[in-house]
Amino acid sequence: MATVFPDDIGLFQQDKQSTHDSKLKYVDSFSKEASTMKTMTFILLVSLGLVCASELIIPSENRTDDSSHVQVYSRNPNCHEGWQQYGERCFRFIDTARTWAEAERFCLLQGGNLASVHSLSEYYFIEGLIVTITHGTPLTWIGGSDAQQEGLWLWSDGSRFGAFLHWGPGLPDNLNSAEHCLQMNNGGGLRWNDMRCSTTYPSVCARRVISV
Repeated sequence: MATVFPDDIGLFQQDKQSTHDSKLKYVDSFSKEASTMKTMTFILLVSLGLVCASELIIPSENRTDDSSHVQVYSRNPNCHEGWQQYGERCFRFIDTARTWAEAERFCLLQGGNLASVHSLSEYYFIEGLIVTITHGTPLTWIGGSDAQQEGLWLWSDGSRFGAFLHWGPGLPDNLNSAEHCLQMNNGGGLRWNDMRCSTTYPSVCARRVISV
C-alpha cells in the first residue's frame, strides 16, 4: 500500500480546487454566451416577422435622402409609408448619422420624437426593425437624455422614464462627465449606454399611429 504524505494531500486538494474553479469559470462564460445567443435569436425572429409583414425593397427613385439602405415599406394603414407599427406607435429607422439633437429635430419634422422604450418586447421590436434594414446592429440614438440635470433621465417625447431600463453593466457612467444621451445596441448584450450627444449615429423615430 502506497504511503500518502500530508504534502501530497495538500497538492491533491489544490488541484481539485483549481479544477473546480475552472469548471465554474467555463459554466459562467457559457451562460453569458447562451444568453447573448438567445437575445440575438429572438431579434432575428422579430426581423423575420417584419420581413413577412412588409415589402422590403423600395425602388431607388422612391427613396428619401435618409434611405441609403433598404427601407421597410409598411402596409399598415395606421402608419405612414416607411414606418412600422408596434402598439399605439409607428417606428422608423433613420440611417443618416446625426448628433442626438439633430436626430431629435429630424424626428420632430416627421411628426414624432426619438423613440422612447417602455418594455423589453418593444425594445426587441426596435432591434428587429434595425436588423431587417441594416442586416446588423449599429449603435443607434433613441430618445433618452440627462443633459438638463446629471442623473435625471428623461424621454424626449415626455413619457415616463424608468418603467423599463436596459442599461449595460456599470452604465450609465457619464465618462469624463460628458455623456448625456442614450445610445442603444451597446456591447455584446446590445444594451443601453450613455454617450456624448455630439457623437453622430443613426437613429430611431417614433410617432403616434394615424388617427382614423
